[in-house]
Amino acid sequence: MSRGASTTGGCAALLLLLSLSTCAPPRSTPPEIHALNPPRGPARGGQPVRVTGVGFDSSSRVLMGGRAARVTAQQGEELSVLTPVGIAGPVTVEVTAGDERAVLDGGYTYERIPFRLYDAAELRLEAGPLEAGLGAVADYQGDGDEDVFQAARREGLSVLVNEGERVTQRFLGPAAPDGGSPRDVFSVAAADFDGDGVVDVFLGTSGKTPSALLFGRPDGRFEEVEGTLPLLLGSEQRPVVLDSDRDGDLDLLVTASALADADAPSAVLLTNDGHGRFTDASSKLAGPKLAPRALSAGDFDGDGDVDLFFSMGSESCRLFLGDGQGAFQLAAPDALPLDSQPHAGEAAVGDLDRNGTLDLYVPTERQDQVWLNDGTAHFVNLTEVHVSPEVQAGDAARFVDLDLDGHLDVVVVERPGRLRFLRNDGQGRLFDYSSAVAGNDAAARTMDALVVDLEGDGAPEVFAGRAGVARPALFVTTLDGSDSDADGWVDSLDACPASPAAAQAHRAPFGCASSAACQQKLGCQLQVWGESAYLSCDAKVTYEAGQAFCTAQGGALARIDDEKENAALAKGLLEASWIALDDLATEGQWAANGAPLSWTSWGAAQPDNAGAGEDCGSLRPDGTWNDLPCGSAARSLCEAPRFPAASARCPVAGLDGGGP
Repeated sequence: MSRGASTTGGCAALLLLLSLSTCAPPRSTPPEIHALNPPRGPARGGQPVRVTGVGFDSSSRVLMGGRAARVTAQQGEELSVLTPVGIAGPVTVEVTAGDERAVLDGGYTYERIPFRLYDAAELRLEAGPLEAGLGAVADYQGDGDEDVFQAARREGLSVLVNEGERVTQRFLGPAAPDGGSPRDVFSVAAADFDGDGVVDVFLGTSGKTPSALLFGRPDGRFEEVEGTLPLLLGSEQRPVVLDSDRDGDLDLLVTASALADADAPSAVLLTNDGHGRFTDASSKLAGPKLAPRALSAGDFDGDGDVDLFFSMGSESCRLFLGDGQGAFQLAAPDALPLDSQPHAGEAAVGDLDRNGTLDLYVPTERQDQVWLNDGTAHFVNLTEVHVSPEVQAGDAARFVDLDLDGHLDVVVVERPGRLRFLRNDGQGRLFDYSSAVAGNDAAARTMDALVVDLEGDGAPEVFAGRAGVARPALFVTTLDGSDSDADGWVDSLDACPASPAAAQAHRAPFGCASSAACQQKLGCQLQVWGESAYLSCDAKVTYEAGQAFCTAQGGALARIDDEKENAALAKGLLEASWIALDDLATEGQWAANGAPLSWTSWGAAQPDNAGAGEDCGSLRPDGTWNDLPCGSAARSLCEAPRFPAASARCPVAGLDGGGP
């Protein structure tokens, strides 16, 4: 065969192979971005935008400021997208088509969103009231969503599980050691301490029981394992998770306001062996014995090692610099301002002046302090430049960019109870915007503020755990400005947009979000136990009136089914109270709301039907039951589901909206 024939045949074969190839032919037109319409929008994201250009196809992806936009449609040379959350200012837009990429510098401009926050707990959280301590944020289910862990004081551990469309509440872990007294859980640290990919929790206590370490299991349970934690007793323990020795394992530093042993330090460094077993390494804190109120950690001197800032109660604050090997040395005397504010709360750590170093916002019993870092862990007090005078004592502070303008704002937990919201004007000056935050209820004392992103969209939210038996709050920003019923709540976050109501507690048990609100509105204390909420009411009424009152609040007289529930309701009771207990239907056959009794706690020689007319039952302060004439006067105990109902009980127009 001739060379020419061979070449011709080879060419034909090559053409045949190319025609049969599944590979797409080379792109004729590389992607190119011409314009975005509109070219600007809110940093909150979710804005529909059309990207026009050439070379787009159905596989095209769009990045705006490095974050993925959601492509909703592609038609010819136009892409329809929804913008992601961003930071105020111009950003680069990228479109990829196959292996090729088009870039438009400054192609879209994000605008700062209004500093407008609302408590969205009514619509976003399916959570009942509890007596909260300090919390933590971690991924409980390993699904990539943030979940919220809360200390539930004598009930143990509460987890608000983020399921995307809803956030539900679970109670996990033991409330008390086996056979021991109830554990007063004051704080939670949540992290993977044993390296198995499942989150574990440290429970800091505030009573006579020691702290505990619970290991998470793949099925969602938590298990306490003996011998993993040194004995640690103290009041109001506050844990911080850190890698003190840069070995990749997560350690703990726990502070306590007071310890059972007066000679013991109240700052304890616990180092992890990588398997969740901790050793007391407090001797590596080289310096004076500490009695701090709180701790904040960060790399203050920029050497890559974690450093420690101790907020002190009765003496000046202290700064310890880490050496990366697990040891900490007291910083030079001039590292902190001379007036380094005793009685300080937990400081916020962040780059307030945007110079690449970590600064401190230190809440105190008097004027909060702003200390700026020169980059070498030397701080200058520039409070007068950055924050206006205020008088409320602060317990803790958090830096967070709430309006997405690229500048850190501040949220302060005030010791009286509410949150203080300070907006950064872009020059590092902080102004109080608390009055513009809807649902920032001063009646319920805020224990903790956590920066979260439960929606997973990149926009920060503030979760507030509250003390004194109350529902949590979740403060979110919104672009919605419509308020159909003119009650101060925008329609998108108003559970009853057609019914004016100053408070959003329509799905809360008895229509009040806290015990303080129930006391003010109904003259009753709110209690919780298991899956129920209870009202303990002062007013003395007849049995029938007590039934009617409980029904009007969306509940019924309390039915008591076991010894623990009985003891919980009797605790703190001053006088006998009506419960769901009567033999009105058939003499001698006692029932609870018409149903047979499953358990009783009658007092000695009770029921005695004295005078042949005692057909209604009460709970006495000693935990025993007694029969009384139904027409006599006694306090009332009401019961309702602790967790919110599926739909809101909207108030009637013209009423205050607080109750039924």
